[in-house]
Amino acid sequence: MLRIVEGYDGSDASVNVAVVRLYEAYWGRDGWAVKRIDPGEVSRWFSAPGGKALFYLGGVLVGAAWAWTAGATGSIWLLFDCTLPAGAGLRLASCMLAWSRLSLLGRGVRGVADVRCGFWHGPAHRAVRLALGGCGVDVSWGTLMVLEGWEPLRRPPPRGVALEDCRAVDEEELAQLLNEAFAGYEWWSPLTSEDLRQRLNRRQMHCLVALGGEGVPLGYLDFEVFRALDGGETAEIGFLAVRPGFQGRGVGKALLSCALGELRSRGVDRIVVDSAAGRESFYAGLGFRVYKRWAMVRAPLDSLPQGLPTLERF
Repeated sequence: MLRIVEGYDGSDASVNVAVVRLYEAYWGRDGWAVKRIDPGEVSRWFSAPGGKALFYLGGVLVGAAWAWTAGATGSIWLLFDCTLPAGAGLRLASCMLAWSRLSLLGRGVRGVADVRCGFWHGPAHRAVRLALGGCGVDVSWGTLMVLEGWEPLRRPPPRGVALEDCRAVDEEELAQLLNEAFAGYEWWSPLTSEDLRQRLNRRQMHCLVALGGEGVPLGYLDFEVFRALDGGETAEIGFLAVRPGFQGRGVGKALLSCALGELRSRGVDRIVVDSAAGRESFYAGLGFRVYKRWAMVRAPLDSLPQGLPTLERF
C-alpha cells in the first residue's frame, strides 16, 4: 500500500540517506554528469519553502515530491524509483501528481503547472506523460551539452575588456548584470546579492568577470568541479551572462575560453554545460555537443490526477 507523508523537515538522518539512494537510482547511467549529494544537502531541500512529501511502498521510500510557486505558475519536481515495474511506477507517478495538485491549489495556484521530468524520453518523462493521459505539452527548457575533444580555445577578450576573478567586484553589481542578461527567460527568478553570495560560497564555485571601461562588469561566468555519482570528477559551467548591449562581441566566448583553459590545466576531462533552449549553437561552436535535452511537461493544474491515499504527518 502506498503511503504519503507530509511535514518532513529534513532532520532525520536515516530518511536523508534514503533520499540520497533514491536520487542516485533516479539518475542511473547519467550519473557521470550529476553531482553527488550528501544527507546535509537533502536536509536543505526539505527546509526550503514550498510543499514536500515522501512516498512509501511497503515501508520502503520510493518517491519524494516538491511543489512550489514561481510567479503565478506552479512548479513540481518528482524524484522516484525508476526501477519499479511499469504498473507500479505509473500508479506512483499518478499519486505524486495528485498530491502536487492539492499542494499547489492550497498555495493559491491556478492555471498551469510545470512538471520537471529529468531528461527527454527518460523514465521519469515517460511516467509523467502516461500519468497525465495526453494532457499538457512537452517543453524543453534547456539542453545538457558535453565538451568534446581538447583542442585549445584561444578567444581573447575584445579590446578594452579585461578578465578578472569576480570576487573583486561588488556582488550587487554582479546580481544586477545577471538579472539584466536573463530577464527574457521565463525560468529565471531575480537574484539578490545575498543569493549570489550563498551560491558562490556554498558550492565553492570559481567565477570570472569581464570588466569594461572604469571597471564596469560586462560579463560573468561561474563553474564548479564536483565528484559525480559515478565517483569521477566532472566540471559544470554554471551561469554565463553578458550584459545586454555587449552581447555578440566575443565577451562570452572569451570568458568560456578562459574557464576551459583553467579546467584543462587542472586535468579535468569531463566538462558539461546546461544550455538555455535556443543557445545550443553558441556552445556547439566552442566544441560542445548535445548530450540530452531536459524535459518538462506544462499542464493545466486541473488536468493533473486526483484521488490520494490517506495523508500522514511526519
